[in-house]
Amino acid sequence: MNAKSFKDEVLHHYMDMDFQITVARNPGTWTTGNGLLFTSFFYTILYLNNLIDREDRNRFSDCVDLCWEGSTNNPIQGLLERNDGREDLEAHDNYHIVTASFLLKTYHSESIYNYGHNYWWSYNNINPGRFTLRTWHYRHLGHVGYLCLAANKQPDWLQGTALKWKIEDCDLSRSDRVMMDFLKCNVMLYNNNYKSSALKWINKATEEQQTLGKLLEPYFGTTHPFSKIPSMTGVF
Repeated sequence: MNAKSFKDEVLHHYMDMDFQITVARNPGTWTTGNGLLFTSFFYTILYLNNLIDREDRNRFSDCVDLCWEGSTNNPIQGLLERNDGREDLEAHDNYHIVTASFLLKTYHSESIYNYGHNYWWSYNNINPGRFTLRTWHYRHLGHVGYLCLAANKQPDWLQGTALKWKIEDCDLSRSDRVMMDFLKCNVMLYNNNYKSSALKWINKATEEQQTLGKLLEPYFGTTHPFSKIPSMTGVF
C-alpha cells in the first residue's frame, strides 16, 4: 500500500456519514466513539505525505463543525460532542483533533483552546459551563499543554514539563496511547522547546524496529489501512 491508495481506501470504506474515520469497514451511524481521534490521525498522515487538498480541508472542517456542542442550531465552538445530537459525555482523547487542525490551519484548535481557557479547562458537553472533575482536562498531565501548543500558545510550567515527560516515556504498550502520542509529537515538532522530546519518542520507537502500522494493528486489525503504515514518522 502506498500513501495514495491509503487515502483512497480510508475515504471510500472507513468514513461514516459524519465524515469521521472508523475502525469498522463500511460503517453505519455512530459506529465509533473515538471518531474524532481517528479522523485527526488520518488527516495528519495525509499531511505528512503531502496529500492534503482543498476538498480534504473542507471535509475536515465540516466534520469538526458537526461536533460542536449544540451543532447547527446553536454551536458552542470549542466544546466537542462525539457526534451531532449524541448526548454521552465526550472524552479528552477526541480533543486530539487539534493536531489535524493545527497542521491544516483551521480555526478549531484555537477555539478549543479559547473554550478551555475561559472555562477552567472543563469541557463539559452535558452541562456546558459547569465545572466537574470528570470533565477537567487539566488532570490529564500534559494534555492542556498540548492544547496550548496546538493553538500556538505557551503552556504553563507544569503542563509543559508533564507533556515532555510523558512523551519521552515512550510507552508503546497501548495502541490508543501510541496514536495520541504520535499526534502530540506532530505539534511538538514545530516548537523548539518541545521538538527534542518528540524526536526522542520517534527515534526510540524506530530503534525498536516498530512502525505505526505494527503498533496500531492490535486495535484496528490486520486489514485496516492504519495497520499498514510502514514507519514511525507516518511517511509511506
